[in-house]
Amino acid sequence: MMKSLFNNEKGYTLFLAVLIGLLFMIMATSLVTMTMNGIAKNDSREDDIQAVDYSEKGIKYFTNILNEEIQNSVIGNGISGKEFPRELKEELDEFEKRYSCDSNNFFPNNVSDVPKGDKGKYKVCIESVDSNPADNNELGRNVLITSIGIVDGKQKEIQSEVEFGAQAVPEVLNYAVAANRCIEEAECSSISGGNLALLGGVDIEGDVKVDGDLITFNQADAFEGGNNWVDSILPSILPYNNSGEEKAKLVLDPNSNIYSYNRLNDYRNKIVNDTTLINEDEISDAFTYSPELISRSPIFDPIDIEGKIDEQEYNRNSANETLNNSVIEGESSKLKVFANNDTCVYRPFFWNKCEYEAITFKGKNQFNQFSTYSNLIIGSDFMSSFEWFLYWILGIGDRKNEIQTTIENGMYVGSDLIIGNPNITSFDYDIFELNDPENYDNIKLTGPIYVKGDLKIIGAKLNVDAVIYVEGNVDIQFSEINGLKLENNKEGSLIVFSDGIINFVDNSVYEDEPNTIRGFFHSNNSINMYGVASNIKIDGGISAGNIYLNAIKGRAKENYFNTAQKVESKSLLQRLFPFLSPIKFFSDYDYYESSFGQNQIDRKSRLNIRYNHDLVETYTRLIQSDTVIYEVDPVRLTDRPTNNE
Repeated sequence: MMKSLFNNEKGYTLFLAVLIGLLFMIMATSLVTMTMNGIAKNDSREDDIQAVDYSEKGIKYFTNILNEEIQNSVIGNGISGKEFPRELKEELDEFEKRYSCDSNNFFPNNVSDVPKGDKGKYKVCIESVDSNPADNNELGRNVLITSIGIVDGKQKEIQSEVEFGAQAVPEVLNYAVAANRCIEEAECSSISGGNLALLGGVDIEGDVKVDGDLITFNQADAFEGGNNWVDSILPSILPYNNSGEEKAKLVLDPNSNIYSYNRLNDYRNKIVNDTTLINEDEISDAFTYSPELISRSPIFDPIDIEGKIDEQEYNRNSANETLNNSVIEGESSKLKVFANNDTCVYRPFFWNKCEYEAITFKGKNQFNQFSTYSNLIIGSDFMSSFEWFLYWILGIGDRKNEIQTTIENGMYVGSDLIIGNPNITSFDYDIFELNDPENYDNIKLTGPIYVKGDLKIIGAKLNVDAVIYVEGNVDIQFSEINGLKLENNKEGSLIVFSDGIINFVDNSVYEDEPNTIRGFFHSNNSINMYGVASNIKIDGGISAGNIYLNAIKGRAKENYFNTAQKVESKSLLQRLFPFLSPIKFFSDYDYYESSFGQNQIDRKSRLNIRYNHDLVETYTRLIQSDTVIYEVDPVRLTDRPTNNE
């Protein structure tokens, strides 16, 4: 029967048509089923993506709402930096009770809490509030937040850690070297070109920011003025030890340039005079060890140094206690103290002419707040001509001092501040070698200080944990600056902000070991540093409108040593009588490490700047006591969102 059916053409055709139709029906059904499944999966995937978007949107909106509440309830019309961390923690703890994940208390509680159209799309709660301050910011707290996005009944949960609070740290504290150009000229009190000159074998360990032009050279200026050049090697920018990076970063304005200096004119007149332009892809030609180049437009908020200083001023009418001593020793007060001195100070060889009035801190002094319009010396007072003769010539008397000064909530100095032994001069080593560190004053200094005049640190072994604002110039000579040992194995630093010029000269002159200076130094004007005859190591960083760094590697001596290069220098007579400077007969000579072969490459730089992130902690710890906070920062995401499903 079947055989006959298959042998029949009409029956076979009918069977084949039915079979093919059945196959097409099965394929169509499968295709429709697969398509519908795909559509369903796509819809589900879109729901997942949209739910995650709503979760992130919920965190953003929720944190902005909380930040507004902090601004209104905690900040108000302003709050002291000292009180802010406690008030912030209390407010965040209150938020945690109101929106606790453990209690299923979600934001929003009602429709009015969210923008129109967001109802039912997310719910947010607080997992925890960190009991400790945020990393490197005493004025911030981290909060762990959970957000659940909801789409068509499907939920997606993410967690993020965000930081609430205020950030009191200037951006320049994030760099080993920062040359800043003021964006709004009206806000700048001093010249601010953002130029950096690295002349000779300068070593920088850490990231560098240059808002203007960068210039490098394989020779160093031994003395200010550009007339005494010493052969060296090109500078190096290296990653600092704890960065984990293969190369340091050079953050350069896209409109800026890198130049090689040709030495024909003084590089201070205009930084692009007599230079050769170096293309960005040839950056290695400008350095011995080159950094990674990052292009970024300038970011610089001017630091209102004068304003901060003026905020701290008060006179005898505002004080609780007045001191009229020329020498202050053994004082301890929790009050607002005002000091005044009408006594003249006489310097040697000035025929007993009254130079100026000053107050001298000796021994141990501790103040809550201190203010004076007089010059202030923390260290040895000026000698009379007779005292100078007895001590320096006959060796009679003891001029070395042990001094400890602690300021809790601010010291205002209406004139100049000298820290150390002011009787040491820039040519002592030529006469009696009186710049020996054995003659330095041992000084411990703590607290925020505000100086209306100039700051001079000279002849000091300074152990410090202080922030100093200076409206005038800053000179650092013949000094060692170390961090004061604090509790919990922490170490302090010196942070200086100046509207004037900062000069580092005559530190560890002709010595093989450097003077270590632990601190950060910012100028709204310029910074000049010489590591040619001097030997300096900055453990911290520097920042200024224009920066000029000069250095060689290796030895520097007054007397000849094997393979040394000979460079003309000023003799004692030429220093005492500048009109003799052009006459070579009166000149002296110094001797420096030869630049031939590997001589300087294999030796240590006489000017090394190494970034130290601890100075950020020093700044936030000290400055919060005298800062008034008027505005919270935008909420900052400290940990990327984590999908918990």
